Amino acid sequence: MSGKARGSLPELSSEYLESLGYDGLKTIEGGEPPHVGPHDTYLIFDPTKVKLVGETAVE
Repeated sequence: MSGKARGSLPELSSEYLESLGYDGLKTIEGGEPPHVGPHDTYLIFDPTKVKLVGETAVE
């Protein structure tokens, strides 16, 4: 990245993390009680690189 600012912070952050070799981020969220408990959340920088191998219904 150059010294000149460009783009939004999320855009620059994902560009930087991609330059380090990351494809995305994974975090644990607290959920949305009472219907959804704590769960993993994935932020994928380039969805074209993702291959879905299964689905899970959320009730």
